[in-house]
Formats: sequence, structure tokens, C-alpha cells
Amino acid sequence: MGQRINAKAAYALTKNARALAAVGEDFEKVRQKLVQDHAKRDEAGEIVPGEQEDSVQIADAAAFQAEFVALLESEVEIDAHKVPFKGIENAEIAPSTLLLLDWMIDYGA
Repeated sequence: MGQRINAKAAYALTKNARALAAVGEDFEKVRQKLVQDHAKRDEAGEIVPGEQEDSVQIADAAAFQAEFVALLESEVEIDAHKVPFKGIENAEIAPSTLLLLDWMIDYGA
């Protein structure tokens, strides 16, 4: 069984996860609004469904794509908390997971 990380590292990782989740939620809200704004509508004003489940037809694909690419390219800042490496050095972490967490690890601390 893997070793536990210390409380300070766990706190920092939790704070970062919550901040990233909030960014993801905000992104999804904006994406949904883009879909609503660019959806093709029938004579009654209802959104025309797409061919695949949970999809919609887009009235102007180029306009939607331009706004969606701009959304994807937007930068977001979060108050990231660095985790001292010594706080996780004894934990069993897969290399692929460590690579994903690398941006928030302070190897000098």
C-alpha cells in the first residue's frame, strides 16, 4: 500500500483541484451558451437536434467554430499552490500522474 502524503501537500493539491474544477465548470457554461446561441432553430424557435445523441445542428458552423476556438485559446489564471516535493516523496505515484502534477510541485523545497 502506498504512503500517505503530508497534510500540507494534501491541502495544496485539494485547493488546486477545486480551482481547476471551477475553471472547468465556467468553461462548460460558456460552451453551452455558445451552442445555444449558434444552434439552428425550427419555425417554433426550438433547437434542431443533431444526428447524434445529445447533439444539435449549428446554424453557422464557421461562426461557432471561431468563437469556440477563441474560448479554447483563452488563458485562465488560478491561484496555484505549490506542493513541496518532500511532502509527496514517499508516496507511491505513477510516473504519468507525477507528470500531470509537475507544474505544482516545488522540487527545491
